[in-house]
Amino acid sequence: MSFRVFTVTGATPHELGVSHGTQLRPLIHKTYNFYSTWWLILGISDGMLRQYGADFQALLENYAGGKYAAEIAGIAQGSELPLYQIHCLNARTEIVNKQTFNRGHEGPNECTTLSVPQCDILAETWDWAEEAGSYTQVMKLERPDNQTSDIAMIVEPGIIAKIGVNAAGVGVALNLLAPSRGPADGESFVGVPVHVLLRVILDAPDLPAAIAAVTDAPKGWATTSVLHVAACGRSAVIELTGGGCIVAYSDAVVLLRTNHFVVGVSEEDWKGSPSSLSRYARAREIIKGWPGDARGAVTMTTVRSLLDDRFGSLPILREFKPDVKLGMNAGTITRIHLDLKEKVMYYTPGSPVDFPEYNSLSAV
Repeated sequence: MSFRVFTVTGATPHELGVSHGTQLRPLIHKTYNFYSTWWLILGISDGMLRQYGADFQALLENYAGGKYAAEIAGIAQGSELPLYQIHCLNARTEIVNKQTFNRGHEGPNECTTLSVPQCDILAETWDWAEEAGSYTQVMKLERPDNQTSDIAMIVEPGIIAKIGVNAAGVGVALNLLAPSRGPADGESFVGVPVHVLLRVILDAPDLPAAIAAVTDAPKGWATTSVLHVAACGRSAVIELTGGGCIVAYSDAVVLLRTNHFVVGVSEEDWKGSPSSLSRYARAREIIKGWPGDARGAVTMTTVRSLLDDRFGSLPILREFKPDVKLGMNAGTITRIHLDLKEKVMYYTPGSPVDFPEYNSLSAV
């Protein structure tokens, strides 16, 4: 696998969606086939997906002036897939969380993110199913009428956002978590999907606006993740706890996350998979040896050495191996380094095991 770069452009959300859907049509079909097969294994029928798609469509049509619903409709038109399927792709995290919580599924074994605010760095290993690497692409999103809102990002085709940086220097990374609770009485799992919230962040002009937009967005109980957000000189993590969120800021200290909640939780009460806890402990140990507050002391090479660490049986950099919980091979799909000062996304065009060197894409 080796990612290609696509430029999506349009003056309106619908035009952006059509550009996305038309150019990536075969890959969007491949993405949907991957998730629909997995959903079927989890016991999610097409009838259920049609209802979920309609529910998320109704919510997004009444959120943010309907612009994300319009973009998703454009993707459906361009890709020649039914609209409900594209809405389900964008809500794939919530759909899986709802079903796997009902089955008592343990939390994810994927993704290590960290930010170094004094050095304008946000970085991540994106860990997921090996098959996902065969359709993942790199996207430059351009809006001719407002170039300050251009975006460089890694995407799963058909989904409107993932990991990336915008032309204002706002970047975002992602750690998924399994829900820690089910719905309260009458509580829906339908809210603004986490992958749409990633786009909300990448559409923001600065860090405070990004955090406010996520805080204010309606969220369902199945939206449980950590959004790692940063801009020049400052970073934050937004822990989406299912219907709510907790925000923690940092101006100097390295912020680190794997796949468990940390804010407001004692170390004794951390609930995460063995992989999440192991990677978190290992990364904290590595960071102890880094330079202190000297601006610029932590470099891309420093961060890369952490993200490439293979210590132990549950390492940060993972080769593709069978994951019993997922029922598929899983590992590190790409290593991403966001230079927030220069607004550049550095990424390996596939697994760092096979593609150790970075390619780059500028958001400006």
